[in-house]
Amino acid sequence: MAKIAILTMESSVGTDRSVPHVQKVLRLDNGAFGEVIDELARARMFMRVHHRGEPQPTLLIATEPMDRAEECTPCEDCDLCGCPYWDRPAGLCRRCTSIRTARAAAERDIQRWRADVDRGCTYALGANGRLLHRWDCSSLNTVEDGLHGLEKFEASPPKSRDEDPYGFDRAHWPKLPLLFTAEEMRARPRRRRGCQRCKPDPV
Repeated sequence: MAKIAILTMESSVGTDRSVPHVQKVLRLDNGAFGEVIDELARARMFMRVHHRGEPQPTLLIATEPMDRAEECTPCEDCDLCGCPYWDRPAGLCRRCTSIRTARAAAERDIQRWRADVDRGCTYALGANGRLLHRWDCSSLNTVEDGLHGLEKFEASPPKSRDEDPYGFDRAHWPKLPLLFTAEEMRARPRRRRGCQRCKPDPV
């Protein structure tokens, strides 16, 4: 039941997360809800908002490690809260976890893209796959633009919960286009319209 309470609050971003509200949403009487609170207390999942000055007087359900009453485990990369959470291991904050994930995705994607260029792929399909492009079309994502975007994100200061209440402050790698040789494009069952900017040779 405690896990259900946490999931209920996690899905209610932007709403009242006070104990009375949780009890009302779960429709539990005082006795049953008291057992939930005891279980959450044993798991140290109560929240005291400590990044906005003095702790709030009302107990709230913890939905972010940075909001727990205990001292935070610092992030290995930025020294912010690195407490373990559902979508990340201990020692990294959500933002830095996303940066490492995006960097790893970038490395794999760039290796794939460069290998395709080296084997003579001259046709490309963009993110939506509707138009056929030349591999170097200016409308497609590039390695340089993707890496620049990651570096810009890493250099920007982390957003506070007030600035970013829904947790979108995460790095993202824009996937590079899929590349094909002329033979591979001819073997595909569907023919696509050519991009009017780069005007690839018809296949």
